[in-house]
Parts: sequence; structure tokens; C-alpha cells
Amino acid sequence: MSTDPADPTDRSEHTPDAAPADVDLRSLMEAALSGDATPESVARLRAGLRADPSMLDSYLDQLRAHALLEWRSGRVSAGVMGGDSSTGTDENRLQIFPVSAGLRAGWRPRAWAAAAAILLAAAVAIVVATRPGPSGLTPPQSVAAAEPVADVVDLRDVVWADGQVPLAVGAALVPGDIAIASGTLRLSARGDTVVTVAGPARLRLVSAARLQAVLGQITARVGPAGKGFVVDAPGAQVVDLGTEFGVQVGPAGETAVVVFDGAVDLTPKSAVTPEVATHPSATAQTGGTATRLVRGEAVRVTPAGTMDRIASVARQPGAADWSLSTGGDSGAVIAAVRDNRRDPADARFYQIVRRGFIEDARAYVDRPYQWNGVDRRGLPEALRGGDLVMTFNDDKHAADLELTVTLARPATLYVLYKQTPVPNPGWLIRDFINAGVNVGLDEGPPDMRDLRFGVGAGESVDLLFSVWRCEVLAAGEVKLGPNSPLHNSMYGIVAVPLP
Repeated sequence: MSTDPADPTDRSEHTPDAAPADVDLRSLMEAALSGDATPESVARLRAGLRADPSMLDSYLDQLRAHALLEWRSGRVSAGVMGGDSSTGTDENRLQIFPVSAGLRAGWRPRAWAAAAAILLAAAVAIVVATRPGPSGLTPPQSVAAAEPVADVVDLRDVVWADGQVPLAVGAALVPGDIAIASGTLRLSARGDTVVTVAGPARLRLVSAARLQAVLGQITARVGPAGKGFVVDAPGAQVVDLGTEFGVQVGPAGETAVVVFDGAVDLTPKSAVTPEVATHPSATAQTGGTATRLVRGEAVRVTPAGTMDRIASVARQPGAADWSLSTGGDSGAVIAAVRDNRRDPADARFYQIVRRGFIEDARAYVDRPYQWNGVDRRGLPEALRGGDLVMTFNDDKHAADLELTVTLARPATLYVLYKQTPVPNPGWLIRDFINAGVNVGLDEGPPDMRDLRFGVGAGESVDLLFSVWRCEVLAAGEVKLGPNSPLHNSMYGIVAVPLP
């Protein structure tokens, strides 16, 4: 190494006790971080890190600390700098790429250019490619991964997980891990996909068209240009076909997949490997054939690769997050819904819409028809804002149907039953009382091609439904039966809490 005092890379006096090779590498590191590195010293540092990977840990820690100080001082925008350098894996410590578009006046970007170049060429090539961390995550795939692939567009009550550097709205994100303890984080992937993350959750951004769900819940709404967006999870790979869908990963690696609109192809992972069994976040190779899931279908994939139907999913109107109907929501009235006739291969789910009985609320999982007030006065006041169950209109002729509604609290349970000359079923007359009010159903395309949906109370009401009620004085299960024979519209279900 040159001992010329004018050589900006000569800082050996700072580490008098170090071995000569270590002194040289540390001096080169300092030069890269301070912005004084020359192309020659950058090449020397890269070669030194390749020759002595043990020094990479020190370099990554220095780069992380430097990035964090610059971010906190306001001289650089928050990018992705996830993971704890003292306890995380080498792959986690790679999330230190600054965002050049966010660099402010006065900060010398050449320091970051040198640091990022060395990090990509040495760290990605040496560490990530050869030493996968215990998390089992698939590492970033190429040097091009340093390019931003998503942006933070919304944060709501987010509490960051330990070791996760807080992100700000507008931050550009490169491939890497993101972890939140609670709250909701919304990302816009640069491939026409909006991803909503509900904590606690951990995921890895792989590219603008791919992410890995490690733990917790994500919901993806994919635009036309984003078709083909991929979510890898411990139990399955999900490929979008133009849709809105959700993926939830449990602590044991079980993976729930829910399709709210459009369709996805789901491929279960192959048999559990020892690594997957030891580390639930690990993703096995995909195996078997893809299963097409369409709007209104949901399955749970076990770590062994088997699939089970999810009977009901809860969601609030307009919300991206959802739940698997456990009744954990403190305001929930309906905890779950199940039936007696779905074949195990039938993946359709009942959607519980929390506080969702409002004008133009969707009535069925398998039809886009809408509930409305019969005139401009709107929906009956007693039902407004109640928990709504979206049933299956295809069940209107199922003579053996039995629905079980699980109430989370004492409630008034309402059945919306189409007015018809056909006699009402015995279970309805026996267990419910006609409330003397009506609601309307607005039908439309694609099934009713000659009809158009209206907007608001009293608009485009095509069918009338009578409201029947039953007061249930304790939380528990209520059984509902089938339609009358020849009835051509399935009934609806609403519940509101008792005072």
C-alpha cells in the first residue's frame, strides 16, 4: 500500500495493531465511505473482500452505521435498510442501498456510488450466493436488484419490528426484507401492483413483479400491466392472472390464499424438506400442478402441501386487510359461516363484510348484484351497518343446504328472503318473524346483460326481499335451511348487536 501522505486511501495510522492486510482493507473501506475512493482503490477493496470474506462483516456493519447516520441526519432518503447488523444474517445486512433520487444537496453521491458498487459486486456475489441465511429465504437474484422496485405509499399505525429501520411515505425500496410488528403498510410495486401488508408481518421484495411472504398477511391488487405478479410463500407459489388476492402465512408455515377478484394459479410446494421443517419461513421448490382459484375461492395449504377449503373470510368495506373469521375483531357480530354441502375440492368461501350492510353492498360471492333501499329513504335503519354475509346465489336450488352462522355476541339475526308466490320454508316461519320492511336487489351484468347497476338508494331495484328477524340472546351457532323449491334467488344474512 502507498505511504504517500497525499494518498487518500492511506489511513493505516488509525489501526496500528492490525495486520497489514487488515489495515489496507480498513483504509479502503474508510475511503469508500468518505467519498475519497478512486477507481483503483475501489477495485482493490472489491478484490480484498473476495479474498477475505471475513472482512465483509466489518464492511457491511460500517456501511450500515454510515447509512443510518446519514438517514437520521436528513442527508439521504430512507431506503430499505432492514435487519439488525449485530444479530441478523449476512443476507439481512445487505439492505443498505441508498436511493440516488433522494440524495440532498451537499451530500457527495460518489461515496454511495463506490459503496454500492462494492456491496453489489462483493457482498451479493460472495455472501448471498454462497451462504444462505437460516431464514431460508431466496436471496436477491442479480446485481440489477439494486434498482428500486417499489415505493411506500401509505403507513397507518405502523410499529416497526426490531431491527427494521423506519420507512417514510415516498421512500423508494430496493430488494430486501421488510418487517412490521403491527399496523398497515402499503407499497406500490413498479410493475403496476399495490401490496398492502398487515402486521405482524415479514416479507422480502425480490423484484417489481415478485415477493416472498414469510409471515403475516399481504393483499395484492394487480393492474393490467402487472399481470403475472408472483407471491412465494412457505406452502405455495401464487401467480396472478389479473386480480385482487390475499396471502397469509402462519407461524407454522401454513399458507392461506384468498381470491377477492379475478383469478390466480396456485401451486403447492413439494414435500417438506428438513430445512422447511426447521425454519417455517423457508420456501421449498414448487411441485405438482397449478390449481386455478377464481373470485370467491380460498384455500389453506399445509407445510406438507395438502389443501383445505377456507369456509369464510371477513373483511370491511373498502379495506385491503381481512381475517379468517376467528371473531378476533372486537366489533365483530358474525364470527364465522359454514355449510354442509361443499365438496372438499370446492374452494368457495362465504365473505363476512364487517359493518358492511350499506347502499350498493355486494349481495353474493358469485354474483355482482347489490343490496339497496327500495326507495330514496334507503335501507331499513335497524339493519344499516350490520355485519353482512355474502352467500352463493348458486345455492338457491340446493334442497339439502344447511348454513351455520356463528355469532360472536348477542345479536338480532336478519334473513333477507325474496318475495315470491312460492310458500316460505318451514325453518324461516318457525324461527324468524317478518319485520314488515323490505330491501331491494339490484341485478346487472355479466349475468343480466340487459340490466345496468344503479348507484344509491332506490336506484335500479329489480327484486324485493322481505326482512325476517330473530333475536339471539347469547353468542353461539344458529342453523339456517334451504330456499323453498323453485325459488330463483338465494337469501341474504345480516346481523346487528343487541343493545
